Amino acid sequence: MTVMLVASLGLSGCSLWPWHKHHQASPIEAAPAAGATVAEPSLSWAPPQGPAASAATPQAAVDDGPSAVNASASEAARYAPFTHDEWQRLMAAYGPLAQCTDRYMASAGINGQLLGVNLVQLQKDAQVIGEARRLLGDALPMLPAQAPLEAKAELASKAVWLLMQDSPGLPWGQMLARKALARYDLALVAGPACPLDSGYHSLLTKALH
Repeated sequence: MTVMLVASLGLSGCSLWPWHKHHQASPIEAAPAAGATVAEPSLSWAPPQGPAASAATPQAAVDDGPSAVNASASEAARYAPFTHDEWQRLMAAYGPLAQCTDRYMASAGINGQLLGVNLVQLQKDAQVIGEARRLLGDALPMLPAQAPLEAKAELASKAVWLLMQDSPGLPWGQMLARKALARYDLALVAGPACPLDSGYHSLLTKALH
C-alpha cells in the first residue's frame, strides 16, 4: 500500500519542514534560551513564545481595582484555553517533543504528503483531521465520507501543516494549542522514538473541547 500511495500522491510537493529543504537547522534548535524574555509569540516555526513568568507587575498583584480586573481578564484571554500555569507546563513539554519529532522525521525521510501516508497506514488520519478541524475550523476543507486513501493522506498532511503555521494576532494559548497538536500528530508517527509527556495529551484534550 505504501508504494502505491506514494506513487499516486507524487511527493514533489512542499516539505512540511522547510528548514530540511534548505539544509538549515530546525528553528526549534535555534529558539531563544530558556528564561529569555520575549515581547510576543515567535512568528517562525519555533515554539510559540510568551512573556516571562515574572512579567506581572507588583501593582497588578495587589491592586483589586478595575484596572487590575481588566488586566487579569486580558491575561486570561491571552492564554485561553489554558491557564497561565497550564500554558507554561505545555510549553515545557512542547520543546523536547518538537526536537524529538524534528530529528525523527529528518532521519526517517518523512516529508510532505508522506506524513499523510503514514497516518493512513496507522489508521490515524481521521483522528488527525477531526482534531485539527476543531482548532482550524473552515480553514481545513471537508472530505466525502468515501474519499480515496490518497485524498485522506493528502488532507492529513495538510492538517498538520496548517496547525504548524504561525498566525499573527492569534492569542498565545491558541497558537500553542495548534502547534502542540501538530507535534502530537508527528509523535503518532514516531511512536516509541518520541514518547509523550504524561500531561501533554490531557492539556490538548482541554484545548479540543
